[in-house]
Amino acid sequence: QVEVTGICCTAIDITRYTPRAKIIGPMSWQLRYIRSGIPDVIVVDEQCIRTDALAEAGAIRAPFIATSEKNCLGLPDRTHDVPDEIVADLVSGKNPGVLILDPDKVGEIAVRVARAVAPERKKSGAVLGIKEITELAKT
Repeated sequence: QVEVTGICCTAIDITRYTPRAKIIGPMSWQLRYIRSGIPDVIVVDEQCIRTDALAEAGAIRAPFIATSEKNCLGLPDRTHDVPDEIVADLVSGKNPGVLILDPDKVGEIAVRVARAVAPERKKSGAVLGIKEITELAKT
């Protein structure tokens, strides 16, 4: 029900855990992937992240979850909050992004948020059409 994709070193790591994970490409493709409007939720770790990733996620209305104090982007630390409250705040847009330092909680919340926002985001469609995405992929 949820497609997991990765960029750069994270992509390689997630394919070790599941063959269903998809590798988007190197860090240099991060901006075009976000701007494509495809990701429903963006989860970042501590490396290989553009400094404008949070702003770009906001431009496509994709909730953003940071998972490291090294790259928390000034987001509120919601690590110890109740998952239902975090999900509600991300889905409603009350918080465009959060910091969560518990990997298990990140997984739960990312999946729940993706399932909640995907139907609405699908109605608006990707920012780029399939033709533009295909052309960008060739570069």
